[in-house]
Amino acid sequence: MTAKEVVQRLRTDGVARVEGVVEPDPWGQEAVWFFGPDGKVLQDFYDEEVAALLLEATARWADGPGAFTLDLEAGRVVVEVLEEQDYGYEVLRKERVSLEDFLE
Repeated sequence: MTAKEVVQRLRTDGVARVEGVVEPDPWGQEAVWFFGPDGKVLQDFYDEEVAALLLEATARWADGPGAFTLDLEAGRVVVEVLEEQDYGYEVLRKERVSLEDFLE
């Protein structure tokens, strides 16, 4: 699925922003939230194909634990590369990239 297809598909369903986080094994935790234009989570919407694509790209980009925010208006992704600490995760690096580059 191309970046253009992702944006078109999400906009059709009223999505304005997508956020997610992925942790590598042994925890293997991952989550994705879809937000509407009002900033609230879309309770009745979840696109598994898009979520899997974004989580895979996040894990690849961060090469470990990472988080992302996809802003459909701006057409860009903010990727945070995370490092596990005793108390949770710390952001090591934050990058702003185009959706096309993110999904490459």
